[in-house]
Amino acid sequence: MRTILFLIGFGFAGCTAPRPISVLPSPNLSMEAHSVIDSVRAHVPPNSMQISAVLSLKTPLYSGTLNAEVSHRRADSLMMIFRVPGLGFEGGKLLVTPDSFFFYNRLTQTLHIGESNHPALPALFTVENAIGNLLGFVRPVHRSNMKMIPTKDGLVLTDSVARKIYTISPEIWRVTHVAHQDHSEALYMDEFFPVDGTHFPRKVIYRNSDMNTNAILIYKSITVNESITSMSLDLPSGTERMPLSLE
Repeated sequence: MRTILFLIGFGFAGCTAPRPISVLPSPNLSMEAHSVIDSVRAHVPPNSMQISAVLSLKTPLYSGTLNAEVSHRRADSLMMIFRVPGLGFEGGKLLVTPDSFFFYNRLTQTLHIGESNHPALPALFTVENAIGNLLGFVRPVHRSNMKMIPTKDGLVLTDSVARKIYTISPEIWRVTHVAHQDHSEALYMDEFFPVDGTHFPRKVIYRNSDMNTNAILIYKSITVNESITSMSLDLPSGTERMPLSLE
């Protein structure tokens, strides 16, 4: 088990994107794309994570700032508990499974149900890639047509099959920015810091212009590889269940 605690300073103004890590490429600029990918994939993601963060969210259903407690087992389920800043009481819970999600609104005592690809759920929180997205373990796959260009901000890899562009820091061999080629969707991982040889981001920003969604997470604490025994919504009896609608 590893726990990382740190203080935060938080400001939210229109989900302004951070500048990517500005580093000079490593001296070996002739390194082929597959070697760069090998270096990134050498960092093994943890099996579980528990995060405490300040979450600023803008979606078609909700915009605002909340304290969020996230628990996730890799390739299993993800649970988020939302608390009102300054007051501390629980406002709701979100449970995400590989194919569905369930949002319990504590104030109205209603359970909203949707599929995992519902536009109300930012892709940042889908189970399949949650650890990679939230802890900075995005890992490009090997493809024969990968192109690499060294820039002042890092090594830029273009995957024309997946239509993604990755920016990689050669100082830590981690992806700091990944975006769709048409820039409709982007993920930024900023302010990496080392703990026992592993780097974690202090800030994660997600944008999806097609879904009119922005999310900023600034971490207060991170725990990895600790056993998570239960992720139950613990709903009170009589909770009304309804499909989630954008109407």
